[in-house]
Order: sequence, then C-alpha cells, then structure tokens
Amino acid sequence: MPEESVPKSSPEQRNANALLGVRRHSFYRSPVHFDAHSLLHFVDAQLDAAEDHMRALREDPRYFADMLRERKDHAMEHVAWSPSARPVQVKESWNHTIRVVIREAYAALGMWTAVKVQLQALSRLMADHGVGLEPHEALSQPLGDALANMVWLLELMFEMPFATFLEVLPPSPLMRDSFGKTITLDGKLQYLPTQQACEDTTKGGIIRTVAMLMNKDIRKDVGLPTLMDLFDTVLLKDQATVSLLSPLVMRTISDLSALAECVREIFAFQPWARNIRSALERKEASFRQDWEKAKARWLLPDKAWNQSDLATSGAPVEERFAYPVNQKPSRKRTNAMQRAEANLDKFWGEADREILDHLKQMELPFDATWVPYRTPNWVEPMSRREPRAPHVPQVSQDVIDFELAHRTQQRPSKSQTGNTQPEKAKTRGPAQAPSSEFPIPPPEDGTPTPKISVTHESLQVFRMLLPHRWEGALPGQLPWRDFMSAMTEAGFRSESTSGSSVGFIHYKTRQRIQVHSPHPHSKYEFHAARNIGRHLRRRFGWDEKTFCLKST
Repeated sequence: MPEESVPKSSPEQRNANALLGVRRHSFYRSPVHFDAHSLLHFVDAQLDAAEDHMRALREDPRYFADMLRERKDHAMEHVAWSPSARPVQVKESWNHTIRVVIREAYAALGMWTAVKVQLQALSRLMADHGVGLEPHEALSQPLGDALANMVWLLELMFEMPFATFLEVLPPSPLMRDSFGKTITLDGKLQYLPTQQACEDTTKGGIIRTVAMLMNKDIRKDVGLPTLMDLFDTVLLKDQATVSLLSPLVMRTISDLSALAECVREIFAFQPWARNIRSALERKEASFRQDWEKAKARWLLPDKAWNQSDLATSGAPVEERFAYPVNQKPSRKRTNAMQRAEANLDKFWGEADREILDHLKQMELPFDATWVPYRTPNWVEPMSRREPRAPHVPQVSQDVIDFELAHRTQQRPSKSQTGNTQPEKAKTRGPAQAPSSEFPIPPPEDGTPTPKISVTHESLQVFRMLLPHRWEGALPGQLPWRDFMSAMTEAGFRSESTSGSSVGFIHYKTRQRIQVHSPHPHSKYEFHAARNIGRHLRRRFGWDEKTFCLKST
C-alpha cells in the first residue's frame, strides 16, 4: 500500500489503542502481588464522583434540571406518548423521572461505598495472608473466600447500571429508529432491534455486543472484562459509532467499565485467581444472603416514595430552575439565581421528608450536615469614572500661530505686580488608578497554599475552572485538549476506560479523580466546566490562588 494511503490516527486514538492492548495482555503477565492500594484509589475516585454528583443535584439548579431533562429524553414512555394522552401523562412522567434520577444517585453512592468497604477488608487480609506467596502455594481459606465474595459483589452490582443502560440506549435520540416497540405479557413497553439495524455496519456492532452482555451464560464464561474490551473495540473502530451514543449512554458505559476493571484486577492475581469460580459455586448460598443484606443498606426501595407528587415542585418547567450563571453579574441575574436555588431547596426539603426514614437506615458517606453554597445578595459595585479627553477645537494653522505669538510675549511676573499670594496647596492627594468593579479580597492569614507552576495557557484554564472573583468578561467554552494539558502540567497523567470517563492520576501522591470528557463535542460549556472546578476544589482543595505562572 502506498504511504500516502495509510490512514494516520490521532494521538488520542493511539493512546486508547495502547491502553486497550495493555489490558488485553494483563492475563499473560507473570504472577504479581495483588495491588489493592491502586485499586483502592480507583474505587475511592469513583465514590468521590458519585458523591459529587449527589452534591451537584442538591446545590446547582441548572445541573439538577439538566439531569432530569436528559433522563426524560431517554425514557421509553416519552416516545410512546400520543398527542391526546400527553397532558395527562406529563406529570406522571416527571414523577417517574425524578424518582429514577434520585434513586440512581443514591444507588451509585451506596454501591461504591460497599465496594470500598469490601476492598479495605480484602486489603487487610492480603497483608496478613498474602505476603510472600509462591505460585505453587494455595491461598488461605479467609483470603480465598474474600476474593470470591468481592467478585460476586461486583458482578451483581454490574446488573444495576446495566439495567439503566438497557433502559436508556433504545430510546436515545440517535438510536430510536433502530428499535421497534412491543408490549410484553406483563404490559410493559419494550424495545427490540430492527432487522435493518442489525445488518447496519455501524449500529450492528453495538447491538450484537449488547446482546452478548445480556446473556448471563456468556458473561459467566467469557467474563465482564473481555466483553467490555469487545465494546471498546466496537467504539474505537469507527468514530461514527461513538457519535450515535448520547452523553447519558456514554456515562452509563463508563460505570459498567469501572466495575469490569475491578473484576479484571482481581482475576489478574494469577495463578490463585483461577480458583475463584469454584469458590463462588461453593459459597453461592451464603454470598446471596450477604448481598440481600448489603443491598438493603444503600438501595432505596420503590415504596420509599409512597407515591408522592414530586413533579409539582421538582419538574424543570416554567423557568423554575433557570440559573443564568453564564451571564454578567447584575441585580437581575442575582435575583434569578437566588430564586432558582430557593426552588431547589424547597424540592429537596419535600423529597427528603419522603425518604427520611430510609436514609437513617442506609450506610452512606454523604454528610447530612452539609449545607450547599448559595448566591449572596447583590452589592452594587464601586463606580469607576473614566477621565474625559480634552476637547481640541478645530481651528486653522494661522489662528494657532497668531495665538502662540501673542501668548509668548513678555508679561510681568507676580513679584512685579505685587501679587505675593502663595500657590494653593493640593489637598486631594496624588492621583489614583480607578478601582476594579469587584475589589480583590485581602489574602487570608495562615499557612500559605503550596503553589503549582503552570504555563500561561494552563493558568487561564484553572482561572476559568476555579474563579474567586468576576473578571469583567463573559465566560466561554473550555476545549478538552486544553483541560488535559492543564492537568498534565499540574502533575497528573490520564487513563481512559470505556465510555466517556477519564481518570487523572497524580504521579507522586497517586490521588485520582474521574472526569467525563465532553461528548459528542470536544468543548465544555461554561456551566459544565464550573461543575468540574467544584469537583477539583472539593477533591484537592484547589482554588485560583493555588496556581501561578511558571517562570521562564
């Protein structure tokens, strides 16, 4: 093949392919010690992302409204509406959507909490019974049962985001025409792929992979990590395939991939991981009892809502949650933001009363005393007067020459005229520069925050993500490439999995944060960048003062 006809892949494509190759060959590496510490960092980042999602739902009216609208756009009932029945079903649909969004948020928070607790116990057992193991030695009974219980927990947890995936994929905007509507025997609406979609080169790969994931026997024989690798191959094969998937579908794929990565790390503990399946069959009855008890501690039951009406105060209609955070500060903007925040607080007050008894029984890391940030009252900015330019009359050059000659004639001095009055002293002080619209607060006392030196471009990125005052310019968009470059300069490396989730891992501290890349576009809108900045601030304690310009 001539050199000109060889397609050139982008750096992101090459990095993704390289990572995929590393994961595929992980089963063939030499026996290694189970790295519970790195896996714990990974799970902790997932838990932190779930907690940040819950906080954003309670704090940011626009984020809350966007999540509801996005979930409602992926509801099967939305497609099945008829024009005559629409006014009757709108309220019921919003009630269902609100319950689903809140239930899934609590489920993700509790799921990763349970994984973290289980992994911490496994890490302690590994320190006691797994140090210095030889390949021919068998694992102790407690350690082998703990590994099997961990795999059992992860595979059962896989069912929850996978059920969400099966709900949101068929009615997603660009995949609706690939599925036909049918009514099951129990009266539920179900989507089945059409013959034309199965034969399509772009959509067929997604449908076939989903069918394999739906088959529990295939999942058991092949394994979740291998099937998710297959999904990776389908998504990386053609960019047109990725463009068919909505951001909600991509985030759900990221949740599935995160659980599959945990299973992969456990099965990479060879040759001892080969006995996990036999231990699962031997302990299945006891594991199932533990699962039912664990699930009740962090999964909201359907009866928790008591058929309450949440749409009256929670449906994002009639500008209820209009949050103009991307506009220039003004009294009107501040009042609109405070009104949206008050509406959100009213909704959560009603929702928490419905599930308060169940929340008391659940073991979640969410701080009940946490108070969301609220917009302060408007304060008129300091006036800034611009000096007027002197008026220059439009006269001819002859008049200017005559006036110049007349003014430069010899004139008597003050001593000659007897005027000995001293000149008037200045009482207003030296001239000062006009003050800024919003004054900069004085530096806080205490231990100074360690500075991170970055380039000018990265400094602008962090100023957009972590602002502490308004700079007078309207906010814009943040390109994904600029964000990745800024995080690299701050000491992080990126690691991608399936879906839109990207992990940033610090080289020294091994701290990790999970961020969803913008999809299908390559830029963050201002409100999305603001949410990422809030996540960085809470995770690492960063603010605008943390970063400084790198000296050249």
